[in-house]
Amino acid sequence: MKHPIRKLIAVVLACAAVGLCAVPALPASAAAASAPEAVSSIERDAETTFNLPLDGSDATLILGRKYVFPTLDSFLFAGINYQLTTTNNSVIVIKDNEIKAVGVGTCTLTIKLTDDIVFKKTITVQMPEVTIKFDKSKLTIGNGEVTKLCAVLSQYGQSIQWSSSNKSIVSVDGSGKVTAKRQGTATITATLKNGKKASCQITVKPSPTSVTFNKKSVELGKGEASKLGIKLSAGSASYKTTFISDNPKVVTVNTETGEVVAKTTGTAKLTVITYNNKKATCTITVKKAPTTVKFDKTSLTINDGDTTRLKAIFPDGSTSGSLTYYSSNDRIVKINSSGLVSAIQKGTAYVSVRTYNGKVAICKVTVK
Repeated sequence: MKHPIRKLIAVVLACAAVGLCAVPALPASAAAASAPEAVSSIERDAETTFNLPLDGSDATLILGRKYVFPTLDSFLFAGINYQLTTTNNSVIVIKDNEIKAVGVGTCTLTIKLTDDIVFKKTITVQMPEVTIKFDKSKLTIGNGEVTKLCAVLSQYGQSIQWSSSNKSIVSVDGSGKVTAKRQGTATITATLKNGKKASCQITVKPSPTSVTFNKKSVELGKGEASKLGIKLSAGSASYKTTFISDNPKVVTVNTETGEVVAKTTGTAKLTVITYNNKKATCTITVKKAPTTVKFDKTSLTINDGDTTRLKAIFPDGSTSGSLTYYSSNDRIVKINSSGLVSAIQKGTAYVSVRTYNGKVAICKVTVK
């Protein structure tokens, strides 16, 4: 005769499993970064652990995911350690009561709590649903510009059908390479065999007739990083711009983003080139990193409503290209990104400046 406690355990286990048989939805994950010229990359499933019911119901698992049984805290289960076995280790692998779906197929999972309480589950492992998306939903390029779209796939080896809503504006080939034909807007669509689609809206603007840096020359401190802004001729676009440093020992540059890093003292010339070969240059002088910084005034008295400028001063031969300003009380005194102090109302406040390498100066401001 079976022990009544064991019967009760079986009943409670069955009740605990109700409603837990649904296949979990595929969790979102960040797309893997694509290499230059890559057309597709893959989303890798997160190392998420899902719960399975402790009963004999069937279960469908997703390839690559991990599964465990729920923790049951009732005193009825104290001291009972269940054992798991599978009829096919190429479908699921069991380690420390954790199940990992490793191959597409079907097997039987045996769950043994005691000699008298044994469940068998039919386990089916299937591929996750294949999805597609673009790394960008919108893109602006110049007339005549050629670039590639990156289609992010949840599974490698998928065939993609590319199409353009208006080939006279933007054409696309079988590898996702788009060519701007004339000004306007068109939508590029990538379609999988299972009907899943992704779209990217492309706006074509005139090709640039000129490009300029926001500043013709810049001073940076050793070790400082900065991103130099550029301007294109009015109304134009160049999705791809290439940055080049003529002296990487002094200044290195990210060729795509234009972010520069001052490596050592000296001078370097930075060049930006658009897709249609328009160019501009900026001279970068690297000085020593400042060991201190101070304002030209340690205290200041101004009238309500007036403005004045505070100047940051560095030791000879050093500088900080970027400076951050603060006010201890914006209701009394404000200070902008160029050191301009504005008196808002009567009172006293302190303004400070911080260099890129953390040196700070303070000035006491009294508003009459």
